[in-house]
Amino acid sequence: MNKTLLAAAAAGFALSAQTDAAPKKSKKVECFGVTSQQAGSGACSVKQPQIDAARSHFQGQYTNAVEVECKGNNSCKAGVHLAWVPKKSKADCFEEKGFLIEKKDGKLQIVEK
Repeated sequence: MNKTLLAAAAAGFALSAQTDAAPKKSKKVECFGVTSQQAGSGACSVKQPQIDAARSHFQGQYTNAVEVECKGNNSCKAGVHLAWVPKKSKADCFEEKGFLIEKKDGKLQIVEK
């Protein structure tokens, strides 16, 4: 019985070590302004505060932007509708001339490279 318990404990430690060593999924960033010109290419959920932040920062752009709840519900035209696509990192987003919308000091702000 002691050998069985010892073997089970060893297996548990081995499994635990494997789990800890496994790479963690990185969170994708919401990259705005790089959607393709194909309608319905944006990802989910664009809210009015995000639209307001983009309009304020990019004067004269995103004039027809509306809130969207689900993937593919946007109609894309650069600088008119606001949408985002997932990117692996901020650098990937900036490389494609996109921007981020982040909360700083309780306000949404545009972050560009």
